[in-house]
Amino acid sequence: MPGITYIAFIALSLILSVLVPVFLLLYFNRKYGLSFKAVGIGVLVWIVFTQILEKVAHLYLLIINPVTAQFLTSPFIFAVYGGLMAGLFEETGRFLAFRYTLKGKTAWKDGLAYGIGHGGIESILIGVLTASSLARVYLLPANPALLAVGGVERVMALAAQIAFSLIVLYGVKTGKIRYLFYAILGHAALDFFAGLYQSHVMNVWTAEAIIAVFAILAVWLIIRLKTVFNE
Repeated sequence: MPGITYIAFIALSLILSVLVPVFLLLYFNRKYGLSFKAVGIGVLVWIVFTQILEKVAHLYLLIINPVTAQFLTSPFIFAVYGGLMAGLFEETGRFLAFRYTLKGKTAWKDGLAYGIGHGGIESILIGVLTASSLARVYLLPANPALLAVGGVERVMALAAQIAFSLIVLYGVKTGKIRYLFYAILGHAALDFFAGLYQSHVMNVWTAEAIIAVFAILAVWLIIRLKTVFNE
């Protein structure tokens, strides 16, 4: 039955979104002894900076202010705007957390812990909301494979979130502010392509392929930065 197939793919998406960050937390905590304070601060910063502060900014710029709202109707400009806003709010939140709340926690495993918290709560909440929405409309005609894309995308985004966390932490550790701007620009670039898809300028497979490239680069950075931090 088609409905059963759709439900299976929705379940797969949900499982990837929820269980991967939980698995990473348990695995790396057992291996390195992660700071649960760093994990918790990562969760808190994501909630405050993306779900409160960034949304307030979007409310003003996209709805309340007619000048900016009109300017941002262009799909390309909107994608640039969305990427920059995500980069500015999330990376600034990371910087403030590492600089003040997590002062002294500058080891690679601390950045890893923060990234799992920050990216993990994003993966879980967005994954659950997406799966719930899809479950309500699963009988509509659709490509079943597309239903699992959300979970795969969450895993790829989680890798990027961990990499950005380590980049910002390295900047704090070395006192080099330029690494914050590297993270902002990298985050903006990643979300730019997601914005093009959301604006129906780019098809889903092209967008996901580009995000996959970012994820592969992120994993490489995570591994490479472990050596850099140890040096």
